[in-house]
Amino acid sequence: MYKGEREKYWYLSCTRKRPDIVNPCPGTRIRYVDLLELVRQDLNSFIAMTREQQDGLVKEIIDGSENETQTKEHKRRIEKAQIRIATIDKILIKLYSDNAEGKIDDERLTGMVRELSNEAEGLHNVVAKLTKKTNATKDVADNYGKFFRLVKQHSHIEVLNRDTLLTFVEKIEIGEKILPDGYKKLTHPNTTPFQQEVKIYYRFIGELLTENSTITLPLAVNQ
Repeated sequence: MYKGEREKYWYLSCTRKRPDIVNPCPGTRIRYVDLLELVRQDLNSFIAMTREQQDGLVKEIIDGSENETQTKEHKRRIEKAQIRIATIDKILIKLYSDNAEGKIDDERLTGMVRELSNEAEGLHNVVAKLTKKTNATKDVADNYGKFFRLVKQHSHIEVLNRDTLLTFVEKIEIGEKILPDGYKKLTHPNTTPFQQEVKIYYRFIGELLTENSTITLPLAVNQ
């Protein structure tokens, strides 16, 4: 019956269809060979990239999340906050010294210390937040570097096997089928074209939108 091509009839299907469970799925499914071929084509598109194309992609991702002007502004604000924190530390030392010499009474000391400490705490929070944003740019470049080092280990993927899949992919999300106008269901699943969104989350870099992100099925396998 299968003529040695059993995989053509394998489907991956969501099993959380029951309406009485949390976040049930609508019964989304995809043909096994179509999913493998989609991932294979996507990976080969990365393998075919030149170094210049890889660098351009990373720059595009970074520019999309934060531009150079914003990074410089964050660094300027961090430096300004750190200078003020250092000044507050010096003021606090002077206040305690003045209190010890009787120049400032205890009540006034307590109030000034509280006010300055609150200001310093707020500045520390600002520094931490802006530093995290600034470091995020470097993290993006580092993570893409790790991903493309994995990519360089391959010249072309003819057949996607389990080891290669686990090397590159963290998870895959499958969307519902979008049927052609006039269709309420697929009468001939292997011949009637339909669209289905597939989100591939790669190691280190997460989801990267490509021209294959939304596919028209069935696929022409091994192209």
